[in-house]
Amino acid sequence: MKKIWITTGALLLFIHLINAQDYTHALGVRGGLFNGFTYKQFLSRTDAIELLATSRWRGMNFTALYEKHEDIKNIDSDLGNLRWYVGAGGHIGFYHGKYAWWGYYQPYTLIGIDGIFGLEFTMKEIPLNFSLDWKPSMHFIGLLGLWVDGGAFSVRYVF
Repeated sequence: MKKIWITTGALLLFIHLINAQDYTHALGVRGGLFNGFTYKQFLSRTDAIELLATSRWRGMNFTALYEKHEDIKNIDSDLGNLRWYVGAGGHIGFYHGKYAWWGYYQPYTLIGIDGIFGLEFTMKEIPLNFSLDWKPSMHFIGLLGLWVDGGAFSVRYVF
């Protein structure tokens, strides 16, 4: 019985590795000035939803993004697939920090909209995905303003 489980597991892993390029779900970590977790799910070949849970300045930020992905033409790689993407969405953040650079410490909530522009590389042989993006955001509730320092590098396991 143990051999059957091991053989079945190895077969499923092999099949998964072969199909890693065309993924529908990916889960991973995001590193930059906002560090946290990222989950991406494709709705079609070009349309995806990405959810982010990130931390910065003694607080948490939750973001939902709708993204359009396109292949970069004339780049043929045996290693994987390179795509660019653009998208928009919204966020809500809960912080306990300085309300303004000159201000005092207090809890506050931010609500606003986000944009995202990035490159994504999905490996063919290994179920990994790497992305580099820039995610500016504008807050309408809470600390009003524009944050343009939301760039990050993400590494995701695709399944």
